Amino acid sequence: MTINHLESENDVQTLELFGIACPHAFVRAKLVMETLESGKTLRVIVDNKLSTVDLPRSAEQHGYQVLGVEELEPKVWAIFLKK
Repeated sequence: MTINHLESENDVQTLELFGIACPHAFVRAKLVMETLESGKTLRVIVDNKLSTVDLPRSAEQHGYQVLGVEELEPKVWAIFLKK
């Protein structure tokens, strides 16, 4: 899914979690999500394929909207979460 509908980079915060797997990746993402204003988006960059499934599932369970997952390059993904 291409995320073209984000209004601007000001509405998106990026969190890089290289070498970190779930559940630790989700815990770190959740801590950042808690600081964001409602309607803002967090782009989580991961290099663990399993995190592309586990992190979005956990985010939805905690009431966050999953906008999509994009493969940025081989073995690197962006997960977009909206508060």
